[in-house]
Amino acid sequence: MFSECVNTHFGINCSGACGHCKLTSDRICDIISGECLHGCKTGYNGRRCDEGEVYR
Repeated sequence: MFSECVNTHFGINCSGACGHCKLTSDRICDIISGECLHGCKTGYNGRRCDEGEVYR
């Protein structure tokens, strides 16, 4: 059930982990799609913030 996922996971049975989303709210990614709700941390892009690289 989707509503039981913690704020860092999404999907059926909470099997997906949120990407490198900005931590600006209680829920950092959409509970169904995994898309980041408030954008990505620096160095990442894509709807789920799972593309790119971290600046070192």
